[in-house]
Amino acid sequence: MEDATRYLCCAAHLDEDMSRRILKECLYEEHRAIVPSYGFDLRPVLAHCLEARRLRLIRDTVLTLVLVAGLLISWTATVAVLFALTLLVVAIGAIRSRVPMPAALNAVLILVGGPIVLYIGMGFLNAVGLLRSGAFGIEQIVAGDFEAVTMPGGPGRWFLGALFLFLFMLAVPVAHRWLTLQALRSLGPNSTAPAPRVRSQAVDDRIEQVGAAQFGNVTLYSRQNPFIGSGRLLTDRARAWSLDIELDRAGPAEAGRPDLPVDPVELRRAIERKLSSMRDGLPRPESVALMVDDHVVAEGECVQGPRPFDPMVPGPHVAGHPLIDRDVWRPYSKASPEAVDLLVRNPQADIRCYQRITLQTQAVPVTDPMRAQVVPGRYAGVQVTAFLYLAVQGRMLYAQFVCNALPPIAKRFRVVDVLPGLTFGAVVAEAFRQTGVHAVADAIAAPFRLLGASRQPGLLLWQGEGAGRQRLHTFDYGARVSVREMAAGSAFSTFLQMLDVNKYTRLMERRVMGALLDHLQHDRNIDVSEYRAQAAAIINNSLILNGGTVTGQVAFASNGSVQQHAAHS
Repeated sequence: MEDATRYLCCAAHLDEDMSRRILKECLYEEHRAIVPSYGFDLRPVLAHCLEARRLRLIRDTVLTLVLVAGLLISWTATVAVLFALTLLVVAIGAIRSRVPMPAALNAVLILVGGPIVLYIGMGFLNAVGLLRSGAFGIEQIVAGDFEAVTMPGGPGRWFLGALFLFLFMLAVPVAHRWLTLQALRSLGPNSTAPAPRVRSQAVDDRIEQVGAAQFGNVTLYSRQNPFIGSGRLLTDRARAWSLDIELDRAGPAEAGRPDLPVDPVELRRAIERKLSSMRDGLPRPESVALMVDDHVVAEGECVQGPRPFDPMVPGPHVAGHPLIDRDVWRPYSKASPEAVDLLVRNPQADIRCYQRITLQTQAVPVTDPMRAQVVPGRYAGVQVTAFLYLAVQGRMLYAQFVCNALPPIAKRFRVVDVLPGLTFGAVVAEAFRQTGVHAVADAIAAPFRLLGASRQPGLLLWQGEGAGRQRLHTFDYGARVSVREMAAGSAFSTFLQMLDVNKYTRLMERRVMGALLDHLQHDRNIDVSEYRAQAAAIINNSLILNGGTVTGQVAFASNGSVQQHAAHS
């Protein structure tokens, strides 16, 4: 199992909001497009999301049943417990917003402050007459007569019962987290553990559909980002430049040979060969582990109703959308090579085709000439992705290059690397640390979460006539989330990772630019000498790291331009 897959499976258990959103967007909403997966497999992640959901349902069911039993036995005692829990949530939240609190101090506040708040709350209820006088043993406690309080049938049985209910409701979330961590121990390094069993054949079939779609080359995107899955665009990690070249220059590059027309498909293949040479036929220390494939994108908001095939020319009408399978009302995930070539040669189409270059950084192992181990390898986890768009139109060649980077998966999800080596006591301590003040909120929110879970639509999202009418009009089939993006850290963990992104971005840029200009000059006999000078300038000064900000430059040629941009928020 890939490291990224292990970490994402862990995230399914440790981040409830993320797990719920993954199930909603990737599993239950069958009409949604699936973002391509690079470096991980989404199928076991979905299975772990379902298993995590099942464990949370058990947790919330136990807490809800305990609350119902408490209300039936003594509603006043149960109300006092809920009052104490609510006051703890408010008080600890207010304190944490002003002063950082270590986990140990949180535990002290809960285990010491909770019973005190419970005692005060029960005293208040007793004072206003909602409780029988002395029903909770408060008068005896104040007088120090603990023997009378705790004797069988004594009035203190209700206070002790309320205290037990309070502690039990805190213990259930901690026990749930401990069981979760115990299960996650099977996801240690080099794990071969099978995915949790899916208890529904329909759900299992849907997971297999998602598994097939994740390795496609078509992405329908929702909202604004056509490069979903490569990172957020409005950050200093995103970079873009464009190059436009006149194809009808005054003279050819080599006298005596005619200049030839430029086919963007052949140009893409030349660039792919040049990029692949960075990987193929090289020893591992010198190889760059990149992957080049197609990235077909379109807006997810697709019109389904009848409309003219060509709005500018009266003629035949068309219904549906070329990227939507009308038999099952789901987006297609794979475009054939012939379809890709057709889109590349028609750059003004509503569906656009990019050449995608994906690279996962790895710290490769080092051995000496005798094969002795020197430095072990390590999963670095930084993903660098570039997108190249080529358009030949108006006797011009337009090239657009967009590069972005994803930080490694958040550190808290990499706890599976150390869990197998922890002792029983250490796992219990980790369960207490991770649960913390969330145990109080979980105890209160359990009935509401259980109610919300019962209202989830499941796989039968589109039913009835209303859904049928929606298919005939504009509907958003686009992907809204990327699992890898959701689990990524907020920033690079080290400055070296930023430098690695800079390195691989520059390597890909130079290779792309060189392949493009070489093809035009040597294969098409087009004079690109002026563009070479400008391209060299833009690449050599491509990234300037200044206080964590990436700054770009703009270069212009006399008969065209090379423009470079750095995306900022």
